[in-house]
Amino acid sequence: PVVKIINNNPAARNALSFAFSTGATEALKAAGEDKTVAAVVLCGAEGFFCAGGDLNVLIKRREMAVPDRLEAIEVLHGLIRAIRACPKPVIAAVEGGAAGAGAPLALACDMIVAAEDSYFAVNYLRVGLAPDGGSTTFLAEALPRQLANEIIMFGDKVPVDRLHQFGVINRLTAPGQAE
Repeated sequence: PVVKIINNNPAARNALSFAFSTGATEALKAAGEDKTVAAVVLCGAEGFFCAGGDLNVLIKRREMAVPDRLEAIEVLHGLIRAIRACPKPVIAAVEGGAAGAGAPLALACDMIVAAEDSYFAVNYLRVGLAPDGGSTTFLAEALPRQLANEIIMFGDKVPVDRLHQFGVINRLTAPGQAE
């Protein structure tokens, strides 16, 4: 069977939460160990892949001690590592958008299937944050340096057809069909 991991927080455009990140990490580890699992599909509920971190939570983190902030970001990095380490193919099914930390979440996957009207946005700098989750590494590995710089530095929405031209997106589908 195929295991589907759904980020089900549509009211916040599937912003990442501690519960989702830790649950998805455990689900990936379990899928990797299950001999009957053929693949894992990572997707977001109700037509949006992931808006990244919840800005309301991130604002509160500024008041945390540095070790606590590092521990909180490690939850995201643990999820990214679990995707990369999973011995089964992990496929991102992107509908709507993959923004902020949602972009490296998709980019960490082995393959990306995206609805043709969706986009990626590495928009950390627009909200005063440094890119995390491996977004700079993934883009630098996949794209010409100048294009990776543009995406990271400007934070604009990048249509998936542009990324498909460079092989970052494996398949484009009609809207609603990425899963």
